This record gives sequence, structure tokens and C-alpha cells, in this order.
Amino acid sequence: MVAKGAFKVGATWLALALLTSCAVDVPAKSEFGLARCTTVVDVAADGDPLDLVAILPLTDVNGEDNAASVARARAIELAVTEANDRQGVKSRTFRLRVCDSGGKTADPAAVAREIATRVVTVDKPPFALLTGGTAETLAVHAGTRKHGTLVLSVSATSPDLTGFDDDGLLWRVAPSDRLQGLVMSHLLGESGAKSVVVLAENGSYGDGLSNVIDAHPPAGADVSVVTYKSDPEAITKALAFAEKKQPDHVVLIGSTSSGAQLLNGFSTHPHLSKSKLLLSDFMKRTGVFAQLDNPKQLVGAMGTTPGDPPDAVFTKFKDRFEQLVGADATQQSFTAHAYDAAWCLVLAHAWALRNDAKDTLSGEGLADGLGQLSLPTGATVTFESTLFAVGISDLLAGKPVNVHGASGDLDFDATAGEPTSAVEVWRVTEGQAFEALYWLDAKSKTDKVPELVKIFPKK
Repeated sequence: MVAKGAFKVGATWLALALLTSCAVDVPAKSEFGLARCTTVVDVAADGDPLDLVAILPLTDVNGEDNAASVARARAIELAVTEANDRQGVKSRTFRLRVCDSGGKTADPAAVAREIATRVVTVDKPPFALLTGGTAETLAVHAGTRKHGTLVLSVSATSPDLTGFDDDGLLWRVAPSDRLQGLVMSHLLGESGAKSVVVLAENGSYGDGLSNVIDAHPPAGADVSVVTYKSDPEAITKALAFAEKKQPDHVVLIGSTSSGAQLLNGFSTHPHLSKSKLLLSDFMKRTGVFAQLDNPKQLVGAMGTTPGDPPDAVFTKFKDRFEQLVGADATQQSFTAHAYDAAWCLVLAHAWALRNDAKDTLSGEGLADGLGQLSLPTGATVTFESTLFAVGISDLLAGKPVNVHGASGDLDFDATAGEPTSAVEVWRVTEGQAFEALYWLDAKSKTDKVPELVKIFPKK
């Protein structure tokens, strides 16, 4: 355990990843779930902590460090530590536990659900859980809904979550993939695509994003969606089917691991190997290069990630993250979103405890608090050290606020439980890094195809 406000070094996180990756497929009625959880930020022995739990795949199927998920966990830790340095909410500080849903398992979503259901039934259960991608988020919500637990995802983007029947308990800080899909289609059109194959991993994320591209194809282009499961036989069949389409452009939508398997198979498929690549947000992870037989095949590939252009708030977050973690937050997708998610939960606690520090907390009360963070009439609160207290003070006084985080404006739709944002367009460089090119936003929020506008840089 770590003293309040302390910040673990990277080696400790690696040790946690290696420790928790030894378990295999989840047996029935095991104690497996709780064994994967570690307290990362603790409180004094005589404290009355406010509990938060993050469930993320910290390791991959080989037991290796999942750099993107670890970066998100560290960003959450940073936010919680900063909140505790300011004495939390009504002098109650936050205890953060991080659980690894990754490792060698046939079904990461099932592991996440088991961990979540065990965590919310221990002696002092949390009323809010932070989760990763769409499949895990939906599984966790399914396992904890009856307990009234709030689930806030840091990276789920599937359109399936919009309007989902969730009792108001399922939220996310990343926007729906509807806009990202339109941006990807726009980029294909700009590149002169005529024959496009979309390789999409089965599931809410892959199906949702690929459906947007398929429904709004670039003018004059033939789009074929090829779905696959992340096992070798299914990937082999998907590659063979995609090769028959003779594509000039290939869109990859899936996990880093399955994306790498597909890319490694391109070498024996002439049309695929010559095609231009467009990558979805889950491929914006530095860990992908180590999984490729030929990392140079990604050089020049374009990609997209939801998120607003960098500003002073993001820059300050990036500097703090690099100072304390020793990594560049721009090289892993959704790192800023993870930081913002943790701060949103801190502020939601302030709303829930506004009448009495001993108020009975609930997932419903915290969800109500999230709904108070995007009121245009409220004071603007940015996630910077000098302004945290303003947000907490106003919410404790029963006043809604309007927050702006490291990932941009968090203009939550209280009904859908999600914000909107722009979309970053990036490119893979010779140095195996991700270079931001520009951001696109939509003028229209209607169901019609919006006009995409370059908002940064403006030239």
C-alpha cells in the first residue's frame, strides 16, 4: 500500500502487471477477481475513505505490460493523488484500487465482470467503477447494475452505448464513434479510395465503428466490411476474404493484438500489403510496434482518435504526467480521457455529499453529480491545480459547474451519459511514434452527415 499522495514508479506498476498476469481462464466461484486488485492510492488507517476502483487490462495474453492501459491507470492515479493533496471532498480523501482484467484469458470482458461483481460486494464496496473499452464496460455494467453501481468508461466509443437502457448508471468520457466513423470515411475520400476493406473485430466497438463507415462510404468507393474474431483461424479466413476484394485502402478496427496479427499476415497477401492503411483509435498504442514482424509497414499510416485539440489544460496535464510517470501522454490513446474521468468522479462526490459529509452515497447520486458538470450557466472549471477547489466548492454549495478537462470540453448529455468532441487525425512516423496532424469537428449534431471542419491547426 502507498501513503496518501505518493506516486508509484514505473517498476512497481510492471511488478503489479507481472504478478496479476499469472492467472488463466476464470474458474467458477473462484477468488480470482479480488486477487487481481491492488491498492494504488491509500488513506490513513483512521481515515474514512471514498472508494474508487479502476478495472483495466493491464497485461496482454502473453503476460506483457499493456502500455496503453497502464498509462490510463497512471493518469487516473495522478488525478486521485491531486485530489487527495487538496484534502479530497469535505476532508474525506480517496482510496484507489486498480484491477487487471487482462492476462491469459479467453474472455477479458468476462474477467472484468467477475472482478466487478466481487469488488462491489466486499465489506466496503465502491459506488463507482472506472472501466476501459466497450465490451468490458458493458460486461461490468451487466454485473453491477443490480447493485446500483455507477460505471464510467475512459475509452468506450461504440454507438451502442448511446441510449443504452442502463438506469442512468452507464457513462463515458469518450464520445460516440459516429463522428470518428464519418472522419474516417472523409479521410478515405480525400485519399482517393476506390476499393475499401474494413477489417473489424466482432463486438460492439468494431461493429459500431465499421457500420458508420459502411453507411457513409466515400463518394465513388466500394466498401466491404470483413468481420473477424481474434483467433488465428478466423484471422486467416478474414485475410483471405479481404485479399479477394483487391483493396487499395484497408481500415483496421480492433484491439492492438488482433490488429498486429492481421498486419503480420499482410506479407503473404499482395493486394493487402500494397494498400494504404487507416487505423482506429485502439491502434494508437506504442505497444503495437513490438508485436509486428515489420514495424516499418506502419510508417505513413493515418489514424483517428476522439479528443479535442491540445490547449493549456492538456499541456499542463501532459507535463505533470511526463514528470511523474516518465512517458508522453500523446503516444497512447485516451490517456487524457482517463485523467478527466477520475476528476469527474471526484467532483460528482462533491455534489453527492453537498448536504452532509456522511450522506449515504449511491451510484445514482454520483450519476446525478456527473449531470451537474456540463451546465453552461455554471462556473467554468478547468482541471488545473488552482481551479479544482472552485469546482468542489460550488458543487458542495449545490451549484452546477461547466468543466473543461485535459481531453477538452466535457459537455455531457445527461440522458446519453456521454460528451461530444472533435477527432484527431494522426500519422505514424519513421521513429515509431504518433504525430498529430490536425483535428476535425462537425458543424451539425443532427442525424444528417455533418460538414467536417478543420479546427486546429487553423491553417
